[in-house]
Amino acid sequence: MSSNINNISTKDYKTNGTIFGFHTHKLKKFHIYLFIYLGSWFYVLASYYHLGIKNWTFIRAFAIAIPLVMIEYFFSLHGNRFSSDILDHNPVTILLITMCFYFINTSILNYVKIKKEINYGKEFAGFFLVILAFLITQRSIKKNNNNNNYVLHLK
Repeated sequence: MSSNINNISTKDYKTNGTIFGFHTHKLKKFHIYLFIYLGSWFYVLASYYHLGIKNWTFIRAFAIAIPLVMIEYFFSLHGNRFSSDILDHNPVTILLITMCFYFINTSILNYVKIKKEINYGKEFAGFFLVILAFLITQRSIKKNNNNNNYVLHLK
């Protein structure tokens, strides 16, 4: 039996909820990150695939992008929600994870389809800084259980 996502508490997510056919107590980190990854892959395709098309028009790019955006929204919506509720990630952490996946996916798309020259030194330096930001947020932003807010702990 599927439940409406708005009617389930965080406790239910972590124990015995079923959301759109997903048994949330069986969702592992891998599955949650896979949702986010797939969402980012469809976003990258929707946003950048048309760059590899010669003589593209707005209508053609639009026709390619809209179905991909709808699929992206499905995966991202669920991945972000599960990441927040099950893994207890804050929005900054989810954004940084997504940015890492964007980097990987745009690199793959560029290599396979678009074939534009890339300065890998600059790109990997930027990617390293995003990874560093992710690691910093994992250590310095903690959830304050007393009032359910996030507090920055400076060390």
